[in-house]
Amino acid sequence: LQAFETEMKAQGVWDQIVLLSSSDFGRTYHTNGAGTDHAWAGNYFLLGGAVNGSQLFGEFPSSFAEDSEVNIGRGGRILPTTPWESVWYGLSEWVGVHTSQMDEVLPNHKNFPNETMFPATSDGIRPGLTVNPMPASPLPPPSPPNAPSPPSLPPVDRCWDWCSNHVDAWSVKCRWAGYSCSDCTQCRALIPPPPTAPASPAPPPRPSLPPPPGFAHRGYSWFAS
Repeated sequence: LQAFETEMKAQGVWDQIVLLSSSDFGRTYHTNGAGTDHAWAGNYFLLGGAVNGSQLFGEFPSSFAEDSEVNIGRGGRILPTTPWESVWYGLSEWVGVHTSQMDEVLPNHKNFPNETMFPATSDGIRPGLTVNPMPASPLPPPSPPNAPSPPSLPPVDRCWDWCSNHVDAWSVKCRWAGYSCSDCTQCRALIPPPPTAPASPAPPPRPSLPPPPGFAHRGYSWFAS
């Protein structure tokens, strides 16, 4: 990561980059003897040139004891205190998603209180994920209305010198073995394109077979009678 950060700073784009560690599940904090098991809650890291660093977002559990309200047992599985949509809400704002578009980008964010969503920049109440919005990328100039289409290029004439310089008539040269002169302009005008092969007829339906002795035919399967 340090080498990546150094390179991005050298290119002048570090303030336009955010890295987020993610996982589709958390881990228990009790060992099973060979590691830990899948669980629910976890923690994630956010870093980048525009990130509001040295901050702890979300609600850190006050206790991990067995009788804690967030500990459901089973090896130390912890209930999440913050929805996964929280961090994506702020990152979506940072890359230019408007608040009116959040229902489409994050359809589940409406299932959680608004105060659990992390804004991209501080709203005066909640700290922001970043210290400044992402710089807007310059857009290409719009095309003028009714702009004419660029002219189509003529086909490339890949005609060998020994084709054009040979004394035989083009009607002969165009049909030489291997069609070695077929790319010449004169041959494309003389030889029509090959006809399209007709579609193969559908095979006739297979005759139905009588059921074997001791079986009854029901629909498309065989069942013992």
